[in-house]
Amino acid sequence: LNIISIPENGVPTQSLLQIIKNPYLNSGQSNDAVVNDLEARLQKENFPTLYLSQLDHFYNAETAPDITKLVNYLVILSELKEDQFPSAWAKMFSQLLKSLGWMSSSEKSISSREMQCIRTWNECLDELASLDSFIGKLPRYKIAKELQQIASNKLFQVKTKELPIQVLGLAETAGMTFDHLWVMGCHSGCLPAQPNPNPFLPLSLQKKMELPHSDYKRELQFAEQALNRLLLSSQNLVFSYPKWEKENNLQISPLLNNLSQPITEFCDQSSYKVRDHMKSSEKVELWQDKQNIVPLP
Repeated sequence: LNIISIPENGVPTQSLLQIIKNPYLNSGQSNDAVVNDLEARLQKENFPTLYLSQLDHFYNAETAPDITKLVNYLVILSELKEDQFPSAWAKMFSQLLKSLGWMSSSEKSISSREMQCIRTWNECLDELASLDSFIGKLPRYKIAKELQQIASNKLFQVKTKELPIQVLGLAETAGMTFDHLWVMGCHSGCLPAQPNPNPFLPLSLQKKMELPHSDYKRELQFAEQALNRLLLSSQNLVFSYPKWEKENNLQISPLLNNLSQPITEFCDQSSYKVRDHMKSSEKVELWQDKQNIVPLP
C-alpha cells in the first residue's frame, strides 16, 4: 500500500527507506551494504522529504540495479495522471508488485502465513476490480484510498493447527461449541455495534431490505441472535467488559442486564503498580498505647 500510494511531490525519507529495505522486495534482499550507505547519507543530509528523481545522487545505480528498478517504477507510478477503472488499477498494481519481486524470492520458500497473506491481498484486488460499475474511473490517489479501505475491512486470521485455546471474532464462532468460553469487550458501545451502512447503496433501500450494518434495529437484532447463540454454545461462559477506555467510563451492554449470574469484578493480581500491592485500610490493625510509654530519644 505504501508503494501504491506513493505521493507525487516529495516522499517522506523514512517512508522511502522502508520501501527500499522491505525484505519481501528484491531491493531489500541482497543490497544491504548499498542500502545502509544510502540510509547513512540521507540521514547525514537530514532531508525530511525527498524527490524520487534526486535519489540517484546518493547511491551508485550500477551496484544496485534492484533499487534503481524500484525507484524507476515509483517515478512512473507517481507521475500517472490518467483516470482508470478499478479493474485496470488492480491489474497494474498486481503486475507492478510482481515486477519488483514481491513475495517471490528464490532464496527462501514462502511460509504458510505468507501464502495466506498473498491470497488475502489478491482477494482485496479482486474486490477492488469489482467496483467498476459503482465508482467508475478514478485517479490513482483516490483508488489507493479505496484499496486501503478494502484492506482495513478485510478479515484476516492466520490458519494454524488445532490448539486448545483459540482467539476468534464474533462471526467466526457461528456453529461452534466450546468447553469454556470467554466473551470480551461486552460494553454498551460494542454490543450492539454502531451502524455502518454501505456508502454505495441508498440508505433507505438498505433499511428496507434489512441489510447488515444498515441501522440500529438491524445491529440490535444481530447482537441478540449472536448472544443467544453464544449462551447455547458452552456450559462454562464468562462475559466481560472494560470499565475504562482512555478517559471514557464504559458501561455493561444492556443486553446482558437480564442475565441472572452475579457480576464479578476482575482485578490483576500481577500488577506492577505500587498502589496495587498496598494493603487496604480495612486490613490495617489499630493499637492504642494506654500506658503512654515515652519513646526513646
